[in-house]
Amino acid sequence: MKNVYYYPNSKRTSSVVVNPYIEDLMFELSKNYRIINADYPSNSGMFQFFGFLRRTDYLVLNWIEDLPDKKFGRLQVLAFILQIYLLHAIGGKVVWILHNKLSHYPKHLEIKRRLQKLLARKSDYVITHCKEGLTYLESIEPRFRAKVLVVQHPVKDYPVIAEKNKEYDLLIWGSLLKYKGIDKFLEYLYKHQLDEKYRILVIGKTRNDDYAREIERFKNSNITVRNEFVDILKLRHFVALSKFTLFVYEDNSVLSSGALMDSIGFHSNIIGPQKGAFRDLAEVGVINAYEKFEDIISLLDANGMEDEQKTLEIILRFNKLNTWEKMGSVLHKFLNEQGSDKICHCHPLEK
Repeated sequence: MKNVYYYPNSKRTSSVVVNPYIEDLMFELSKNYRIINADYPSNSGMFQFFGFLRRTDYLVLNWIEDLPDKKFGRLQVLAFILQIYLLHAIGGKVVWILHNKLSHYPKHLEIKRRLQKLLARKSDYVITHCKEGLTYLESIEPRFRAKVLVVQHPVKDYPVIAEKNKEYDLLIWGSLLKYKGIDKFLEYLYKHQLDEKYRILVIGKTRNDDYAREIERFKNSNITVRNEFVDILKLRHFVALSKFTLFVYEDNSVLSSGALMDSIGFHSNIIGPQKGAFRDLAEVGVINAYEKFEDIISLLDANGMEDEQKTLEIILRFNKLNTWEKMGSVLHKFLNEQGSDKICHCHPLEK
């Protein structure tokens, strides 16, 4: 069994919310690989990797573009570059999971761009969850050397909650972050005198008090804003009470979204931007995609509830084909395949 060093390995405590993707992928990898840092959270970032480097067959990287923002970030980046060369010198492989075109956070952008360009050149394998990820990889390094796997982000399927009486036209949920552009959509509603036409629930947590105030200024009798963490059970009920779940994501850096996949697992009728994984999923009928805010209004006014059963059937089929277990199997095959194909696609609904 080959050894995997997995980054980041998050600290698990009752007070810390761990990104589910990190946990789920690590669990699937552990079925075929030995996660050598499984019991060692990445408290010291990539500095910790020096202690495991000699034993590593695969270095698996998630959100590594955010490394410059970490404590001693510039030093960590320099250490990381050295580690890539040392790992290759002893026969190890770099596996880069490309989640976004660029970090959502604006600090150190030039360093982050250079880091991604280096990864495009030096990674042995790249995994991306949408076709646009491949296009982006080609744009930053046309002569990239890695083998690339384009595979849908896995879904956890939850029991269907049936609720005929809808309390909301739109549900917007998830961390309330500036790059998502929720304020831009709410501002659009007010500008076009639509702020009292639709019943909207915005719910999620933000640590930015200024942005919280910016969102809350749009509250009225029809628009509810709740700056709070919501657990999965409550969230599933809010989804069942809503005609649509909306993702705005005005920032062009987004490729894939865990919140999007959770919403599919909740069987949401989803509206999302015509970009990244949203575009791919719209092409196979799993979600609705929009180019401009006017398209969202058209979908709301068309109601769309008559197609709800058809959409649910497509989602249930998609969820059945697109499990975390299948992701683990596909990834294991990809890392061990001896074939000459440089680009591998795995989009279940297209087969």
